[in-house]
Amino acid sequence: MIILLNGASCSGKTTVARAVQALMPEPYLHIGLDYFEAMQPVRDGRRINVIYGQRTFSDVYEERGPDFLPVMHRTVRAFSDEGANAVVEHMFTKRRWLKDVVETLSDAPVMFVEVHCPLPVLEERERNRPNAYVGQAEEHHRKLAGLHRAGIHDLAVDTGTMDPAACARAIQDRMHDGAPLDALRRLRGSPLLDEADVE
Repeated sequence: MIILLNGASCSGKTTVARAVQALMPEPYLHIGLDYFEAMQPVRDGRRINVIYGQRTFSDVYEERGPDFLPVMHRTVRAFSDEGANAVVEHMFTKRRWLKDVVETLSDAPVMFVEVHCPLPVLEERERNRPNAYVGQAEEHHRKLAGLHRAGIHDLAVDTGTMDPAACARAIQDRMHDGAPLDALRRLRGSPLLDEADVE
């Protein structure tokens, strides 16, 4: 089983993922953007965002290549194919990432979960987070708003009103309620995948 968490920065994806690991009777690997970002080099205190297409330490960004987010999707698929369960943190702020995950994982056992949080709560958490990039939570919230309105997920949890343990229990209950977990399959061929990214 792949539990694919989609939410803005500061929405609580990490604490929900850890609560899922603590609750489930079988082991779940925790996979996320932060772990892939940690592989990137740092020079003079600045990280070069290779995962997102940066190819030079220069401040000039014209020379960019394709991003490597699809590698994470294929890593998740490889673990699943070998029999591992995974809880995965993601932020589908780019339509190409959503399109790729649909192509890569729509025929795998996936529960697509929206980790939603009201913007004022996100911004408060961001202010209280050490070394936070202020404004990032609002940016992510805005870019994910279309997916929130479309109601495309198998399940939505609200970390503004639910603690991580309650979110994990909701995920476990949804997994066993008998209704199909087919959000990614329903997205195949959807015009939503070809929409322009929100700037």
